Amino acid sequence: MKHTEKNSMYVVDYEAHESVIREYMSGADLEELMSREKRGDVRITGMIRLNQSAK
Repeated sequence: MKHTEKNSMYVVDYEAHESVIREYMSGADLEELMSREKRGDVRITGMIRLNQSAK
């Protein structure tokens, strides 16, 4: 994913160490998680966008 909406909410499944985590997060938090994935700290396994941001 190259772009996230910072005002949107996401449900994200990811693996960290030996744990599988499901977390609700904002677009800004998702971008941070994606940075962690690039460093190899976590692996994102699924993601659902919950809402559309108002324009």
